[in-house]
Amino acid sequence: MKPSGSRQKIQKIEKELEDIRKRADERTRAESDAAAFYELIREAKTEGRTIFLSSHILSEVEKTCDRVAIIRDGRLVKVDRTEALRDLAHHEVELRFAGDPPMGAFAVLPGVSDVTADGNVLKMRVSGSITPVVREAAKYELLDFVSREPSLEETFLAQYGRGTAEAA
Repeated sequence: MKPSGSRQKIQKIEKELEDIRKRADERTRAESDAAAFYELIREAKTEGRTIFLSSHILSEVEKTCDRVAIIRDGRLVKVDRTEALRDLAHHEVELRFAGDPPMGAFAVLPGVSDVTADGNVLKMRVSGSITPVVREAAKYELLDFVSREPSLEETFLAQYGRGTAEAA
């Protein structure tokens, strides 16, 4: 008797999982460092496989995942590309002008807050897209433009606080 369609799918998935386990076991014996783990992930991605990774180590998630699901209190609260989640947080931007900084021109831009000036240096917090700040800055003579991109962990904490949550 031939297995049903569902049973065939289950058997195929079980075989693929067994293949992955065997390859992981072989690699683990040969190399027990993190590089082997990341290489296995890259290989599986190259083969078009979907990998589910559950981790509280957000730097690991950032390094290995294309998409992230955030679970809070047992509920799925966000699913998006890893890069897109950073847009939820803010950038710390520091502009050094050749002359006096035009504080008012930046304070009114969308997403800009906490604008301060210290001599010819203007500091601000930018939430969401940084494009309006870049466009406005291009109108002036700048000596330096520094924008620190938040890590996924900073993004997560900014959006959801420090409560219990998981990233996968």
